[in-house]
Amino acid sequence: MLGLVALVVSVAGCSSGPSGVEASVVTRSLDGPTALAPSTTRPAAGASAPTAAAPGTTVLGGRSSPVPVGATGAVGDGWAMSVDGFVPDADLAVAAANSFNDPPGPGKRYVLVKVTLRYGSDAVADKATPVLVRIEAVGPSKTSYRSSDAAVVAPDDLDISTEVFKGGALTGNIAFAVSATDAADLLVSASAGFDGAERFFATNAGQASPSGDVVGTTTTVAVGAATGRVAVPGARANPLPRRTPGAIGDGWRLTVTDYVADAGAVIAATNSFNEPPPAGKQYAMVRVTLTYGEGGTDDKANPLVIIRAVGPSNTAVNWTDSFVVAPDALVTTDAVLRGQSITGNIVFAVTSADAARLVVYASAGFGSDDVFFATAPR
Repeated sequence: MLGLVALVVSVAGCSSGPSGVEASVVTRSLDGPTALAPSTTRPAAGASAPTAAAPGTTVLGGRSSPVPVGATGAVGDGWAMSVDGFVPDADLAVAAANSFNDPPGPGKRYVLVKVTLRYGSDAVADKATPVLVRIEAVGPSKTSYRSSDAAVVAPDDLDISTEVFKGGALTGNIAFAVSATDAADLLVSASAGFDGAERFFATNAGQASPSGDVVGTTTTVAVGAATGRVAVPGARANPLPRRTPGAIGDGWRLTVTDYVADAGAVIAATNSFNEPPPAGKQYAMVRVTLTYGEGGTDDKANPLVIIRAVGPSNTAVNWTDSFVVAPDALVTTDAVLRGQSITGNIVFAVTSADAARLVVYASAGFGSDDVFFATAPR
């Protein structure tokens, strides 16, 4: 997985333009004393306790009144964020996450900030990746820190290449290399798009003195919500049924022929090196057929096809994210002659709730629209 995240440096009233950095795919869980949890730092003497945000509200957060830990603040382009955990000294956790991670620079330490990014119903597009969400940190020294300054693989890294549908969310860690003084009282700021308003977020309870201004609400969108008209075939609200081919671009047609919602046992038996699914997930296996034909410009072509899946969580998963060997796996490395097909199984690691109502969607080539396919029989 490769993703680009735009991050901006802002120091005491000035800012520089966004710069791109490569996002990593290595994910690990935090164990032992470094496990992520909301900070338990006590408020300083005389400081007021944070005001709890009402459920479903978005709180305006200035630098002097940051959004409290666990509360959600709108950051632009339909995105909202919350800070859900903070590790102020994460050197050991970062070192354990990847053997190629370098130690922090002189006078610095790694901190981990656990954030959740939510894509709301006020967004223009039906789905998006958080590529243009800029997240940085600042401490009492007024030095701004970019995550790109800490070029390391964070444990349980925030995967910004994941597509999120309206009502969906992504959660993960961001690593910053900061001074020890700043780590004790760090703020995180975020904004999205080219004109998103910057919001500040507390990393511990003692910082939170929110203004209480409510600027909006966060809502979820039900899968296949009624719109007063029937969606076109192949839309998410009206996916093509099993064994019904759909044109996905560049001469390719995809058909979903079979589905196993919980394929953990068969995946484990297929290859001894297959790892179990991540905690809270299960392996869902979809059997698909790809046919190359009308609309293709060549007599044969490689299946440069993107296949993803989404369920009620509204957070997409890519079939290439599951590093397991499936039985009779779909092989996309060989060219396919015009009029010929390839068939095989692909695997997604999803929650049981998503597996029960999973929809596959696919596109081929550049600029092709996604076509959605049902996994459940009619």
